[in-house]
Amino acid sequence: MSRQVLAFKIGVNPRTLERWEQGRSKPNEQAAALIWLVRKYPDTLQRLESL
Repeated sequence: MSRQVLAFKIGVNPRTLERWEQGRSKPNEQAAALIWLVRKYPDTLQRLESL
């Protein structure tokens, strides 16, 4: 999944996602929880989209 697609799916700007990846900023608690879920359960986004 591209950075732009992931950013769109989690509702953030692609540059924000880039800053998180580079360690220049940190996601808020809600975004961090979603990132954790996606890492642990890769199909999380597809499941959420189907709700």
